[in-house]
Amino acid sequence: MRKILSYILYALVAAAAVVAFAMIFPAYNDMRKMKLRISDLERELEKRKSESTELRQLLIDIENNPKSIERVAREKYNLCKPDETVYKYGKEEIEKIRKSEDSSE
Repeated sequence: MRKILSYILYALVAAAAVVAFAMIFPAYNDMRKMKLRISDLERELEKRKSESTELRQLLIDIENNPKSIERVAREKYNLCKPDETVYKYGKEEIEKIRKSEDSSE
């Protein structure tokens, strides 16, 4: 009789362990996913903060320095001064120019 009771006790403990695992595992999995999401969002936040800082600095430069206005007009809006010729190179052409400059040195 004692053996039967001990087997029943072991079975109940095993069943309780399985139920506890079944209840804890999904919550643990959700927590792990949330931690990954938080780390992704923190990286995105740092990226956005950096971008914001750069844009604020650009705004300050534009407000205080006429050369900055000219630089932005040239870089972003492809504007140039009268009687000025602008040459645009693709990445391949730039690499060729750099290689030819390196080999001539």
